[in-house]
Amino acid sequence: MSPSRIIAGVAGLVLCLTQAQAQPVLRPTIPGADEEAGAPPPPMRLRRGRGEFVTVSQAGPAAPALSLRGSVDSALETSPLVKALDATARAADALVLKQKLDFLPTVTGSIGVTRRTLNDGEADLPLRRSDTLWTQRTAGLSLQWPVFNGFQNYFGLQSAISAANAAYLEAEATRGDVAFQTINAYLNFIAAERSVGLIRKNVEMLERLGRAVHARMLAGFASEADVFQVEADIAGLSQQLESMKAERDKARDTVSSMAGRPVQPRASFPALDRLLAQGEEALALKALRHNPRLRAARYNTDAARHSSRAAIGKFLPQVNMVGNYQYDFSERNPLEQDRNSWNLGVQLSVPLVRLSTMAEVRQSHEMATVAALRADEAVRLVALEIRNLWSDYQAGDARLRLARTRVAAQRRVATSWEEQYKLGLISLDNLLTRQRLLTSAEIDEQQAQMQRYALICRLLVSAGIFDPAMLSL
Repeated sequence: MSPSRIIAGVAGLVLCLTQAQAQPVLRPTIPGADEEAGAPPPPMRLRRGRGEFVTVSQAGPAAPALSLRGSVDSALETSPLVKALDATARAADALVLKQKLDFLPTVTGSIGVTRRTLNDGEADLPLRRSDTLWTQRTAGLSLQWPVFNGFQNYFGLQSAISAANAAYLEAEATRGDVAFQTINAYLNFIAAERSVGLIRKNVEMLERLGRAVHARMLAGFASEADVFQVEADIAGLSQQLESMKAERDKARDTVSSMAGRPVQPRASFPALDRLLAQGEEALALKALRHNPRLRAARYNTDAARHSSRAAIGKFLPQVNMVGNYQYDFSERNPLEQDRNSWNLGVQLSVPLVRLSTMAEVRQSHEMATVAALRADEAVRLVALEIRNLWSDYQAGDARLRLARTRVAAQRRVATSWEEQYKLGLISLDNLLTRQRLLTSAEIDEQQAQMQRYALICRLLVSAGIFDPAMLSL
């Protein structure tokens, strides 16, 4: 190509770009293409009852949007699953209290009314005959205090305490799961929001390019096919934009449903990867000590073993202190004064033949074995999960580095090719292809960044060291 033609082409391009400011955008009209990012959906109308409707705004105009930390805190406060596990733990605490109260004596009150005919021996009382109907009224108290019951109360209490500890740890594990699910949903929303921004930026760039190409066509430096090619690329990218908006809206609704309130479309993520600097083995050791499900499995094993020992205690003798007091306020001879009777004693009972206890002891022993085997399986699964997550984290870290390198290289190439296109050295098709590759690389970088951060949070949760306060560091 001669220098004179290059100079003429540059001059024509400058003239065309000047004239293109007043040119319309040559692209199909796409419904919803100008929709604001993150705009809340319209309010819904929900039936209240008897044909009555109430308007509910999904975005909650009075509620401020939540950050990542606020979303996790709100999800933990409002999650029905977390509340259910907390209620289960409180029920286990109530069982511990019941077992403690079993050490105290039992006091029973009674009252009786008996109407009968006097016999000959009782008819000597004044004003009574042998055929007289007589009403006897009594009231009494009885006391029973288990002094020794074969350590059943003791091991029952220990079993209840272990079961309560396991219930609280299961609730803690559920909190970690809900927190991670909320974080993952929030990351999906942010990734979709950023992808929408990237695609929209490229649509705007193609629109500017379309105006410039149209101006060049009017100046005789481009063909009508070039204009149509830009229009096709704008339409295709706008179609991708609409699909990404739908994904963004679904991700936003998901995380808002978990948090119970709207969430912010932008977020800054603290550097949690420094908590993984000690490596895979250190995380595995922390999981063995801190993972709530492993600790709950160990407590469940202890609870089953204590229950087995309590069942064995049914073979041992039992010693109870018993007492009774009775007051008779029936109609009596005025000269009769003794209306009270009481006794206090120690009762020893020895189980001689009770075959069902043998079956109960065997059952409790097998249940203890089952709990121990489940604890061993939980250890294996957690160790395997840490190992797999660490491999995924290493791969994700490498993928993010390569994605950033790819984006930086694609940007340099796109800038260079854009300059070459202005000089007429490359075709429009090559420039558009390079822009598509750049957009794909930028979206892949965002997804790699979010997936890597999700893997970091999952590793911290599996190791049992995750705390929502880490999201504020």
